[in-house]
Amino acid sequence: MWRFVVVMLLTWSSSAMASSFTVSAAPAPDSKPVESFRVSKDCLDSVKAGTEDQTGMPVVYIRLDEDGGVMLHGFTVSRVGHKMRLEDGDGEPLMATEPVIQSPLNRSLMLTGFESHLEAKEAAERVKNSEGECGPPR
Repeated sequence: MWRFVVVMLLTWSSSAMASSFTVSAAPAPDSKPVESFRVSKDCLDSVKAGTEDQTGMPVVYIRLDEDGGVMLHGFTVSRVGHKMRLEDGDGEPLMATEPVIQSPLNRSLMLTGFESHLEAKEAAERVKNSEGECGPPR
């Protein structure tokens, strides 16, 4: 009898695992578009790569100037719940992920999710040296 129970559990586990790895390429019907916002030296107050105090993970700290902060706030206030792609002024993504806007943003940003401190430093340098316009791409 125990062999039967173990076989049944293994069979059930295998079929449950198989169904948990099913991936659909179609977006969910209620999914919202990814919104892009560019950050360049034109709207930058400061940018630096660093280490997050509590986790020790690499981060990039961005502080926009007053006009950039107003622009970012106006952009995010109507897009809460949307994914946001932060880009440098040339349109290249700053992060591999696209976080969901949880609340309207202002001047200060802390970007996380970098694989290494070198990757965070390179992203900070790209923002510092990029020439393009700030704000949503036109």
